[in-house]
Amino acid sequence: MKEFIKKHYKGLLIAFGLLICIGGFAMEKNNEEERKEAIRVEHVKKVEYKIAKDFADHYAGVKKIKFGNYFVLPMGTVEFPMIINGLDDSEHRLTYRMDGWKPDLDTFDKLPVKDGKSNINDIKIIYNTDEKS
Repeated sequence: MKEFIKKHYKGLLIAFGLLICIGGFAMEKNNEEERKEAIRVEHVKKVEYKIAKDFADHYAGVKKIKFGNYFVLPMGTVEFPMIINGLDDSEHRLTYRMDGWKPDLDTFDKLPVKDGKSNINDIKIIYNTDEKS
């Protein structure tokens, strides 16, 4: 064994060095993907909070907002489906649209709240950072 190591010392050293470099590169790539995912999740939560605040500024009686999986339309507009105060039937679903940085109430059948204003600090917001596939 000692003779093998003495005979192939440089080759083993180079192979070991390459193995360390490849492992380091793989770890760096994985860390970069995790960082990008963390940035995406943080951005989605900021947008959902902005939507919840906009909704609360226009409607009274909002106690709970639950976001569904957001989805991106072909032209780049992002839609965020929401459930207000736990009413999860087809009659009370609504969608906010983000075109640029301004939230806009897009579709709804019946709003489960009245015109007015709610305090955003009193609203339970359930975030959802998953994209609809």
